[in-house]
Amino acid sequence: MHTHGIKILLADDHPLVLESVSKLLEPHFTIVATVQNPGEIIPRALQHQPDVILLDARMPGLSGFAATREVKKLL
Repeated sequence: MHTHGIKILLADDHPLVLESVSKLLEPHFTIVATVQNPGEIIPRALQHQPDVILLDARMPGLSGFAATREVKKLL
């Protein structure tokens, strides 16, 4: 199965988590954006149109659950 064409947006408020997950996934998938600030999730999702958004459920300000609901409305 060819997975490198699958576009992923990563969102987490911890830089070490973003870096680690990105390094694990990059050989197999295309990371289109990494986001630390929850306010950037929706604009980046609209900009990059990822196939998958992998995000932290407990980010300050905008939870992963709230971000998911908003992205689903807009995409």
